[in-house]
Amino acid sequence: MKDDTSPVLYNRAMILGNLFILVKHECLITAFLGKKRLLLTSIIEVNPKNNTIILDTSVVENLNNKLLNTPRVKFCTVFNGVHVAFTIDSITRVKYGQNDVFVMPIPRSLYWFNRRNAYRVKVPITDISLCKLPIFALEYTAIEKSKENYIQARNKIKLQALKQIENDLIQEENDFWIAYAKMPEKEAAVAKIEREALEKERAENPVVPDENALNSIRLQLFDISISSCSMINYDEEFSHFLTIKSLLKNCIISMPNHGEITVSLEIATKRNFEESSQFNELVCFKFVETEPATESLIFRYIQALDRFHKKYSLENLFSVD
Repeated sequence: MKDDTSPVLYNRAMILGNLFILVKHECLITAFLGKKRLLLTSIIEVNPKNNTIILDTSVVENLNNKLLNTPRVKFCTVFNGVHVAFTIDSITRVKYGQNDVFVMPIPRSLYWFNRRNAYRVKVPITDISLCKLPIFALEYTAIEKSKENYIQARNKIKLQALKQIENDLIQEENDFWIAYAKMPEKEAAVAKIEREALEKERAENPVVPDENALNSIRLQLFDISISSCSMINYDEEFSHFLTIKSLLKNCIISMPNHGEITVSLEIATKRNFEESSQFNELVCFKFVETEPATESLIFRYIQALDRFHKKYSLENLFSVD
């Protein structure tokens, strides 16, 4: 009896349809060449009439040669949480317009496994993704203990905000003097006068944090999937407000080079992040009723992180819920 739940597709129409999806979304595909050698490529064209797939070549020529000489090359990618894989026996290199490309037959089977809710990618430490959680409410002040926790948390947030303002002003000043050094003499003289006036104004009216912002904490994004994410909390003062099953609305997650999303989050679990004398915990959240546009942005961010990891050949950076 045929297993309709099998992730392996043999129906040609379904295989073609899914390959066209990969082309439309310009998905990066990894070719495994043995001994931890990988070649990143993408499908340029699927031609059912000629029964061929056209793939882009690599800028690394020895990887192109290795691909041509590797029997049974396995190709893998992830699209919208779906794990995709196929194997090709025969690959040739030809001209496609002005460019070299790989040509291969359309696979007779295609692994298409929907792990949409399981695929999770870690955020590199170089990719600072901050999450703003507006979790402090006035009702916390109704109970004496909660009031104490609330005040401690706000004080910690204020110190962090002041430190950020200080860092921003230092960076802004450094940028000014770098630009000043390149200015013509007359323009520099005017700029220096304006700068002195600005510094006098700031001394008389120091920049202070927005009071409304003191009701939100900022955590660092640790990993993300299409349905959930994890964040690192290094401040014990905030842990009181991060209780399991709590629903946090209007949370803002910034994703470098991909913008921001506003989402509702439900706290699923908490645990110690690592063995350390300092406080730290990993807080896991579920996305609650995300809009299609939001899911699309999350997915594009996941793809970008995936490309980053593959580019630098990092391994074991993915986990499953």
